[in-house]
Amino acid sequence: MADQLARPDPRAIAGAPSPRAALGFLLATMFLGAMGIGLVAPVMPFVVARFVAPGHVASLTTALSASYAAASFVAAPALGVLSDRFGRKPVLIVSLLGSVAGYVVFGLADAFWILVVGRLIDGFTAGNFSAVLAAVGDSIRPDDRARIFGYVGATAGAGLIAGPAIGGAIAPLGLAAPVYFAAAVTCANAIFGAIFMRETRARDAAAEPLAIQRLNPIAQLGGLLRITELRPLLVVSMLFAAAIAMMSALVAVFAKDTLGWSVAEVSIVFVLVGGCDIVVQGLLLGRLLRWLGERRAGVFGLGLAVLGLFGMASVRVVASALALVLGVAAFAIGEGIFTACLGSAISNTASSEQQGRVQGGSQSLQSAMQIVAPVIGGLLYSRIDAAAPYVLGGCCVVISALLYARTRVRETNDSPALVTST
Repeated sequence: MADQLARPDPRAIAGAPSPRAALGFLLATMFLGAMGIGLVAPVMPFVVARFVAPGHVASLTTALSASYAAASFVAAPALGVLSDRFGRKPVLIVSLLGSVAGYVVFGLADAFWILVVGRLIDGFTAGNFSAVLAAVGDSIRPDDRARIFGYVGATAGAGLIAGPAIGGAIAPLGLAAPVYFAAAVTCANAIFGAIFMRETRARDAAAEPLAIQRLNPIAQLGGLLRITELRPLLVVSMLFAAAIAMMSALVAVFAKDTLGWSVAEVSIVFVLVGGCDIVVQGLLLGRLLRWLGERRAGVFGLGLAVLGLFGMASVRVVASALALVLGVAAFAIGEGIFTACLGSAISNTASSEQQGRVQGGSQSLQSAMQIVAPVIGGLLYSRIDAAAPYVLGGCCVVISALLYARTRVRETNDSPALVTST
């Protein structure tokens, strides 16, 4: 992997630092960020249940997810632009410190509205994942990106395993204990990055002038959607993000209500997701790409995700823990395959000077779906049936698969372009 990372992108400007210097911090950021998610997500419905009536736990748990996504939607494009202008390192450090503050506020909450404030603080500085992807995009050749994004995803998968395992172990100390632990490890990562990370963006790389209108998320997203080559991938990303948002926001509540699982048992779901990410993206993705190619591998991943979502919905009928585990595993495997392929395709549409803008815009569009989708999912869960969000998510993935199947990447020596098949 290090040899692949060391090969420069032919579009990169001479003088960019070696990616090896930043690799450790970038992978640590992905690992610890995913571990923080894994630490907090299993306890979320149990924390919410302390402040609200039982019938409102599902809808208000999804409202917390929506509040984070709303803040991220506003901030992500601006953080992407700022990383193009000032570099990836300062944006990453600020994002990590924002997560620390958000976790601390969440842990100290003695009312539901304080939980919301904690998620908003974290969301407004949620530029760490998009900045990591931009930093990787600074240094990787287009034909290596799917594989390298897979390695990054495997690192995040390891974090998803570690988070629930640690969270389940320390949850008996109090529901806030996993949150404070997430704050501590994220703070340690910020300090590590401030000391050891080297900037990946070339010092002499040209950047578009910084203007207030470029920090406007609506204007930024409108500009990205006008890029013909990028538009179909962004639509696919939005639809798939809607399915992920409904699944991740409700799976803990779903397992608690349908199967009577505890915090420790719910943690198993997130450990399973992380394990699938490691196996698929770290070990199998390269072989799958050689066998099927990037576009067909992405379609295959989407097909597995559909099977997984409908499998999870079936738990309402069969009331089987095995059905839930198999459904989550199929979805996680499919998500791991498709996310790497999609991240590569999106990165290949951007020049080295626009990686932050494109990755931030993509992240913001996904955040927009994470605002709407959890709320819709929570309403469907509470008013129709607990399986309804998973059925709707499966339909979204089917549509995204049909669109993605018609999209292929054509690369040249200077700049890649997307072509929609007819």
